[in-house]
Amino acid sequence: MKNTPTSEPEHEETEDTMSEKIKNIGFSYTEPQINLQELSELNVDRVCFRAKKAFEQIIFDTVKLEGNPYTFPEVKTLLDGVTVGGHKLSDEKQILNQAESLETAV
Repeated sequence: MKNTPTSEPEHEETEDTMSEKIKNIGFSYTEPQINLQELSELNVDRVCFRAKKAFEQIIFDTVKLEGNPYTFPEVKTLLDGVTVGGHKLSDEKQILNQAESLETAV
C-alpha cells in the first residue's frame, strides 16, 4: 500500500508568522517610494551621457566585431577628422557610418 498524505501539512507558515521571524532576527524592510516615470527619464539621460562619454570605444568595439582592422588609436584619429593611411576606404567609411548612426541615436 502506498503511504499518501490525507491532510495538509501540520504547520503552514503564514505571512504573520514570517513577519514575526523577520522582526526577531532584527531585519526590517520598507517598500521604496519610487516614481517610475522619473526613474525612466533619468535612466535615458544617464545612458545617453555614458554613450557620449565612451563614444570612441563603442565605435571601435562595433566595427571590430565586423572585422575592421583599425586599431583604437586609429579610430580615435579618424573620428577627430584626420584620415589614417594604409587602410581600405571601405573600412574608413564603415567607421564614419557607425559614428554617424550612434550620434543620431544619442
